[in-house]
Amino acid sequence: MKQKQILLNGNRQKHLVAINDIVLIKADNVYSYVFFANGSSFLVSDTISNIELQISSNIFYRTHRSYLLNLNFIDIYRKADKKVLVKHHELVVPIARDKCKDFENTLNKLFLVKR
Repeated sequence: MKQKQILLNGNRQKHLVAINDIVLIKADNVYSYVFFANGSSFLVSDTISNIELQISSNIFYRTHRSYLLNLNFIDIYRKADKKVLVKHHELVVPIARDKCKDFENTLNKLFLVKR
């Protein structure tokens, strides 16, 4: 099965990237930083909302207005301070207060193994 890809507009070049390789997207005004599983990242000349529409995958979660996280790359979820530590990058992603309950429910649905 072919891996789903999206086309991202970088600085004077376009990047065709596999969605499953994206760890995190962080908004920066009308730009976005895209972080990848191999440890690299680059700036994209597009909003996080537009990228989110292109991805349209249930494995990505908008934790905050400025963050779109691939749930497969969560290292640690710190419930006490509503933060997520991300694999492959030394990044701490906040969870918006109004999204905490839904975020926890989403994690439980996706990763809870029933016995």
